[in-house]
Amino acid sequence: MEEAKRGCALQVQETIKTEMLMGDAVAALDAELVETTGRAIQLEAENAFLRQQIANLAEAVTANERRANDQGSKLKEAESTIATLVTEKVVLETDKAELEAEKTKLWEEAADTFAKGFDLALEQVKCVFPEADFSQFAIDFEVADGQIVRP
Repeated sequence: MEEAKRGCALQVQETIKTEMLMGDAVAALDAELVETTGRAIQLEAENAFLRQQIANLAEAVTANERRANDQGSKLKEAESTIATLVTEKVVLETDKAELEAEKTKLWEEAADTFAKGFDLALEQVKCVFPEADFSQFAIDFEVADGQIVRP
């Protein structure tokens, strides 16, 4: 009996450790997602700014033919920068989508871990009180006014 209790206690400890590690991983992914999202927003603002610069340069070229060579080189430089930023934006959006998928997966794994932990805890209580009826307990039930109820 003692050995079974120790085994159950070890299972609970391992479950708690796993839940803590999963929580840390989710927090790290959330932080990385926030950072990536911030960078994507910044790049979108820079992209809009550069597009406006291109429009201004195009007007200057039309208005002043003498500066056409200078304006043309600036336009090409801006277009190159935009192309680079657009490529970087696509990469960041892909990274963001992958992080979102990973975050969803981790949340699902965390939920599964919590459910497994509940089941393990219930099994431990059954070990100590084998004669008790545990059919009234479920992970999604709540206690309201001293009664176990479905949410």
